[in-house]
Amino acid sequence: VNEVAPRVHNSGHITLDAFNIDQFELHLRALLGLKFPEQVYCSQVFLMQNLSGQTNRKVRFLGALEGRLYWYEKNRNRPLRKMGHINYIGNSLKNLQTFAQKDLKKIIF
Repeated sequence: VNEVAPRVHNSGHITLDAFNIDQFELHLRALLGLKFPEQVYCSQVFLMQNLSGQTNRKVRFLGALEGRLYWYEKNRNRPLRKMGHINYIGNSLKNLQTFAQKDLKKIIF
């Protein structure tokens, strides 16, 4: 075990776009003792791409992305630091992988 995190975490990022309810709302419902709605998967295929720093310079985006960006607004970019992630949903894993490869070329770390 490298971390014990009594909070929502990366493993639940799929819920942000591929389900009808996300991990953050489920966490709050659990804390408040509220009922959980039925969880419904809303996409045939899901892909998440982590965005890790490669330098110490400011990150730049060169255009609109195909996926949904979750940027963590960290103050410093540095090599190997997770700066955000992009979620992709669709019907074809091959298409989502193509989108992810194209999006990486639009980000300058």
